[in-house]
Order: sequence, then structure tokens, then C-alpha cells
Amino acid sequence: MMKLIASLLIIISVQSFLFAQKKTTSSIDLKYMNKSIAPSEDFFLFCNGEWVKNTEIPASESRWGSFNELDKTNKEKLKAILKKCAKKRGEKGSQNQLLGDYYSAYLNFAQRNKSGLKGLKKDFEEIEALSSKSDLAKTIASLHMKGVNALFYFGVSQDLKNVDRHICYLRQSGIGLPNKDYYLKENKKQILDAYFSHVTKGFELLGKSNEEAIRCAKNVLFIENFLAEGMYSPAELRSPEKTYNKKTIEETTRLFNAFRFPEYLKEVHFEDMFEVVVSNPSYVETCGQLLVDCDIKKWKDYLSWCLFNKFAGHLSEELVNYNFDFYGKTLRGKQELKPEQE
Repeated sequence: MMKLIASLLIIISVQSFLFAQKKTTSSIDLKYMNKSIAPSEDFFLFCNGEWVKNTEIPASESRWGSFNELDKTNKEKLKAILKKCAKKRGEKGSQNQLLGDYYSAYLNFAQRNKSGLKGLKKDFEEIEALSSKSDLAKTIASLHMKGVNALFYFGVSQDLKNVDRHICYLRQSGIGLPNKDYYLKENKKQILDAYFSHVTKGFELLGKSNEEAIRCAKNVLFIENFLAEGMYSPAELRSPEKTYNKKTIEETTRLFNAFRFPEYLKEVHFEDMFEVVVSNPSYVETCGQLLVDCDIKKWKDYLSWCLFNKFAGHLSEELVNYNFDFYGKTLRGKQELKPEQE
């Protein structure tokens, strides 16, 4: 009975909100339509012709549509909240203080420029200290805990075959380009070459000479290309029947071969887990084979790149611009960097 009352209250609240909005907003704007085009001829332009005709893609975007407009409106509201928190932070440890400090620190480019890569110093040192491939599971787990998806992705999500529970998923990841086609298709070669130059410059920014940076970039591309060959295509990833492969930890460990998966699980605090959904079993085998085929120097370069590439767009102005030059301009066709406040 209580659940029914609660549901009715929610419905009434939603209906009241929608009624209140009717006077000022509408889900359909007739001004966007081009009624000179027959719906049977081109339904999209019939509905959106005037909007398409009169709307320009902002220079900071690679595409523009209603969802982008919705996203922009939402971010404006979030920005207003953050600005308010930054002005009135309240007691130490309060929500306003934490949000206000975070927002202010993010906009403080004087400090960001001064700090540069200092915040990643310990992580780079941990990678550089690797002396054996048997230590890779621990280091990769450490990177994953920081949001760096080196080699593969591991995380928890709703079970696609039982919505009442959650389950761990292990998915292909760990490359710097959108998908395998960028490494293997001839029509993507220009972007791959630009990516190699981007990685080379990244290692130069990390203090390597040009000659050293080129060697490091070759090591990174070797590993990423190896991983790409074992990946599913974007079309294959859209097939739940193909990507839902429930495995025991023992089965997954055998797929990984030399990679110490149980040790990895212990480091990410999932040692008591007994099953995982493996989206691409052959990719896991690729990861294991890569561990056998690659020397420790290649792994150090690859992991250093994964770490650097994850955070470059959030550090100093030099690194933000460097990151945007490839991922914004070359890869997505954007013309200018979006202001930090947005």
C-alpha cells in the first residue's frame, strides 16, 4: 500500500511539474520545421529543416544537435552551483567547501602551470621501478584505481541478464585511438601517423630527447597495435550475445595466461569475487600473449603513456593545448578549445 501511495505521489509531482512548464516550454518547436518539404520526401528535414539552416556548429564542437543543447543547458546550471559554492564555501568538510575548493583549484591556471606534472611524479616512479613482468598486475591495478584503463577495463555494472543484481565486467581497452580500425585500416593511416607524432611529442614533454621519444612512441604503438588486432570491431561490440560471456575467476585466469589476474583482483579489492563477464575472451588471450612477447621496457613506455595521456588534458595550459591539438582538432575536427569554465 505504501509503495502504491509513493508511486502515485511521484506521478502527481511529475504531472504537476509538466503542467507548470507548459506555459513556457514545449518539447516541439514548430519554427524548426521546413513545411515546404513533404514528410514522405525527407522526414528529417521536414521536422528540422529550418533549425539545420539557421544553426551553426560552435567552433569548440565537432557536432551539434538537441542533445548538445541539452548538455550545454545542464552544464550552465551546474556551473552556477559551483560558482555559488566557490563564493560561499561554508564549514570545512562541508559539501559547499569541497565543491568550491575543487572548482577554484580547477580554474587556477597559475597553480596548474606551476605544478605541471608534479602530481603524477609518484605514479611515474612506480612504473619506472618495474623490474619484472611479474609485477605488472600490481602496477596495472594501481593505475586502474586512478581511472587509467591500461591494457583492459575492469568495473562493476548492472547484470544484463539479471537486472536485480550487479556483476563485474572485463572489457577491451588500453588504446589511445577510438577503436581497432584506426590501427588496422588503410583509410585511417593519416590519423595513425598523426597519433604517432602526438605520442612522440608527449614523451618529449616528459623530458625525453627526440631520439628517445621516437623509440618510446614506437614501443607504445607496438603494444596498442597488438591489442587492436585482438579487439572486437565497433559493430561486434553492439552485440550483447557476443559480448556477454560469464566466466569463473579460474577460467579468466587461464585466458590471461601469464598475467596474474588473482593478484590484480586482490589489489583492486575484489579478491572474493567468483565470476566476471568477459566481453571478449580472445582479447584477454591477446593480453596474456602480449605479456609473453613484450619486454619490460616496452611495458614501461606503454604504461607511462597511458598515465600521461589520461591526465594531460587536465594539467598545465601547455599540456591542455597539446592534448587538444590532437584529440580536439585532428581527431574530432574542433576548431577551438572550449573555455575552462564550460
